Amino acid sequence: MKNRAGLPVAVKKKLKLKQQATKMWVKGDSMTCLVWQDKRQVLMLSTYYNGSVQEIEKRTKKGPEKVSKPTMIIDYTQNMGGVDRADHYISSYAFRRSQ
Repeated sequence: MKNRAGLPVAVKKKLKLKQQATKMWVKGDSMTCLVWQDKRQVLMLSTYYNGSVQEIEKRTKKGPEKVSKPTMIIDYTQNMGGVDRADHYISSYAFRRSQ
């Protein structure tokens, strides 16, 4: 959440980044705050990862292209549980609950 206490001021304001750009802040020796621009801005806090980046192949309409993506986001995507995926799908589709 962008309004979390202790985040850098630049994160709380509208941070403008180009597509596939990364911005990182480190607090002390352990806390890393990372903002990565994909279709939307992705904000992550970590005490485990640093700001390392990996080259991956991304599928596009034109064919595969190489993209630099933070390791923190790659690992999260690979290991996220079913609850996160279900929440993502629910937010994408509006439907009524029958009673």
